[in-house]
Amino acid sequence: MLEAHMTFRALVLDRWRGIVDRNAATDLLHAGCASRLLEPPANAVRLSLHSEGLAPRIASFGR
Repeated sequence: MLEAHMTFRALVLDRWRGIVDRNAATDLLHAGCASRLLEPPANAVRLSLHSEGLAPRIASFGR
């Protein structure tokens, strides 16, 4: 199912927002994030809000 969603990014999360699986399209999204944030057990919320993760790319993050 994840590969069927290519070229769109797709993540499978558990109830604690842990990243269980993902497709290859997420590689572009995660490029530039600290590798330690992507190591299991990776957490989607921590990855999104961490200063070495996706937070610097969110235009309205500081508002």
